[in-house]
Amino acid sequence: MKQQFPLEELSLEINKEFERIYKTLDDTPFISRGLISYYDVLKAHFVLANYFINEGEKVNYGVKDINILGSALGRQITGSGTYSKWNTSEEICATLFYGLVKNHAFFDVNKRTSLLTLFYQLYKFKRVPNVKLKEFEKLAIDVASDNLESYTNFKKFKNKSFNVQDQRVLCIADFIHSKTRIIDKRIYILSCRELMRLLKKQGFIVELNEQNISILKKERKGWFQKKEKHTKVMSLPLGNKGIRSEISKKMMKEILKNCNLTEKDGVDSKAFYEEEESLVSLIDRYYLPLKRLKDK
Repeated sequence: MKQQFPLEELSLEINKEFERIYKTLDDTPFISRGLISYYDVLKAHFVLANYFINEGEKVNYGVKDINILGSALGRQITGSGTYSKWNTSEEICATLFYGLVKNHAFFDVNKRTSLLTLFYQLYKFKRVPNVKLKEFEKLAIDVASDNLESYTNFKKFKNKSFNVQDQRVLCIADFIHSKTRIIDKRIYILSCRELMRLLKKQGFIVELNEQNISILKKERKGWFQKKEKHTKVMSLPLGNKGIRSEISKKMMKEILKNCNLTEKDGVDSKAFYEEEESLVSLIDRYYLPLKRLKDK
């Protein structure tokens, strides 16, 4: 599967580094199984770095050891023949998360890359957290510091014939099972920031102030359509998180209807949303734990 470069959400410099590293890698073993790939983790890392650099943070982004990253990814497909060591979605998420946190494949933001990848993988498995996000933040810290033995559920696996690493993975899997819920339907997580980007790609003008977002439609008027007119389509209020605020499902339906971007208008919703979850919107949703992990 050929991935497209450059990515719109990355700076030119970060795009070049992403493409330089990725062009040497083979993602077939992961993509063919629907698992997290090199591309997914690298994209999470570089989008995360770009996001916080834009906020003024100094991030030493980049891959320290690609073989270590490959080892972490390979944990998802551990086994031989028809035997797979990890089978449930929770176990697959857990073993990759453990490998990413412990292996330190990147120069910086390892825990944050690991946590964002976990949130993305959970979403691919149609699961989302149903507890306070501080619990996932603490999980990342405890995995890094080998503190999982203090978890109550760790005792369930301690006396069985598993090595310590496997006990920790099973503990994380149990945590994920009990701290997440299944999404009943396909729900796109979209922040105001990403909505603005997607609407601009559709030819709309999006104006932002402290209170709301205004969506305007471009129209050509006059002879030879030389005059451009901007017609206001609608305004929507910003939430208390500003452009990081999440767009509700109800509001999203209203926006698409008013902008004539529904299936009735001949617009495929998957094409509008670019077919996969936006990592920028995930960062916006899980901003606080990802931000706090900087100094932990």
